[in-house]
Amino acid sequence: MIGPEALPGDLLTTLRLPPAMSAMRMPGYEAAVWRAELSDGRTVAVRLLRQGVPGDTELMALRVAADLGQPAPAVVGHGQWDGRDAIVSAWCAGRSMGELLEDGGDPWALGTLMGRAQAGLHKPAADGRVLCHLDFQPFNIVVLDDAITGIVDWGNAALTDRRHDLAWTTVVLDLAPALLPELVPIIDAFGAAWRDGYRQLRELPPEGELRPFLADAAAKQLSDWAPRAAAGECPASVADAARAVAARWSD
Repeated sequence: MIGPEALPGDLLTTLRLPPAMSAMRMPGYEAAVWRAELSDGRTVAVRLLRQGVPGDTELMALRVAADLGQPAPAVVGHGQWDGRDAIVSAWCAGRSMGELLEDGGDPWALGTLMGRAQAGLHKPAADGRVLCHLDFQPFNIVVLDDAITGIVDWGNAALTDRRHDLAWTTVVLDLAPALLPELVPIIDAFGAAWRDGYRQLRELPPEGELRPFLADAAAKQLSDWAPRAAAGECPASVADAARAVAARWSD
């Protein structure tokens, strides 16, 4: 997590939004995140990005996703605070799919739901590119009453080849046992359901075709987790798992 624990008092007013009556810090690595209740009754997510990280990509992705009819949270304000980009969006009711899995949710039902959602996102434009989330994983998908109410954290998104997105999700699921050992008993079923759900709406590329994309995604994950482990921000076992996954797909 980054940034101050308390929502800065002038952040929302700097963005020309009503002040917060209350705010709760939420998990976040690439941004400091709060759930805030505004004085006008709206509940919003406030994301204060890292110093030097522009919000343009996330704003573009949120708008394109909305145009595609995807459950991306609506942007209600954006701008800069203390030299850092900030984005305020509508709060998505529900809980993350990752939390539901941790609490014993049905891995097959949730995995199928995630696969269908990603296939829906991958509707190609005229030039063949699609909107790729590039961190499409259970903790970025909000669910309420067996329906997805929000796909969040679009900071890595790009209009590109869908195989990049599929490879990223595959590698994240490969790393899940190291990140969350409690998911080991269900992660294989969840991954199989994700693929099955995707295939219900769109054909999956064969593994051989995905291999270079998998190698690229695994190398990026390793470059992310290795410094974190060295800095003591995560267990060394996570970096070791990232090295093993990177070696597997680079063979």
